[in-house]
Amino acid sequence: MDLDYEHKYLKYKKKYLDLKEYSGGGFFDFIFKPTRKQVLAAVNRNGLALKKYKDFQNDNDVVLAAVQQDGRALEYASNDLRGNKEIVLTAVQQNSLALYYASPELQNNKEIVLNAVKLKFASEELKANKKFILDVLKKDGLELKFASPELRGDKEVVLVAVKQNGYALEYASNEFRADREVVLAAVQQNGKVLEYVSDKLKDDKEIVLAAIKQDSFAFYYASYELQNNKEVVFAVVKQNGRALLYALKKFKNNEKIVLAAVQSNGLALQYASDELRDNIEVVLTAVQSNGLALQYASYELQNNKKVVLAAVQQNDYALKYASLKLRGDSDVKLATVEGEKNRKRINSFQK
Repeated sequence: MDLDYEHKYLKYKKKYLDLKEYSGGGFFDFIFKPTRKQVLAAVNRNGLALKKYKDFQNDNDVVLAAVQQDGRALEYASNDLRGNKEIVLTAVQQNSLALYYASPELQNNKEIVLNAVKLKFASEELKANKKFILDVLKKDGLELKFASPELRGDKEVVLVAVKQNGYALEYASNEFRADREVVLAAVQQNGKVLEYVSDKLKDDKEIVLAAIKQDSFAFYYASYELQNNKEVVFAVVKQNGRALLYALKKFKNNEKIVLAAVQSNGLALQYASDELRDNIEVVLTAVQSNGLALQYASYELQNNKKVVLAAVQQNDYALKYASLKLRGDSDVKLATVEGEKNRKRINSFQK
């Protein structure tokens, strides 16, 4: 064979093989049957390519390489290899959804299912096995969704689930949304779970405070009575000033509560009443916490030199919110240099 011709032949053979990998075979398979080495290279790059190589779907090494790259490739393995524990374990460790393609025997294998942590595809027998379900829920409480109805109504099981993930309460039997012990455990893990509890427990001060402690925005789901409770509101804004957003109007005009909010986060000033945005003590506290809070101060206080100095010393960018008159003030300009250093120092700590 002419060398030049041979070179072109090999070049086009490689091109066809590459095209074959993306074409699903067909004509290219008919002309150029891939070698085992080529198939291994293909599935190492893309496990799902196993779909195209039907002659190798019962090849242990090829299938193992495929599921190592993408566990979902188990779908294209032979029935024999879907029942191979080593291959299935490798597949579910790479992608838990691969459990769906495992043999029924391995879907009933505790080790396999625990590694997958996907009860959805487990056997009904395992979904009803309390000891096994408890082990699964310690790893992922949300798997309670796929436990048997009897176990979703078992308090011990539900407690383990909500302690791991508070949102598991959504999948427990309805009576647990009114169970104080279960709900307290759930909101301590995730405060926003307060959304799913009974109205009675949304009005339970201890439950609501526990939820707020974990996530201040849980306050949004508290009963109207507790949203109207000064002690509860104070606890919320002290923890996260921006939760002032959800406070009733009367609390946005309460100096003690707004002061607590802006001490926690100066930008909470935006949720204060117009009257308190014009209160020099409140505004000074806000800009000392975050100079950019100056943008929410009244025009009068944006023109107050003491307030503007405090703001630009905390953050030089606050200068743009000062009145035109004070932007040109020599003392303010000097303080802005100090504020730039302060801002850069804070940013360096946050990196």
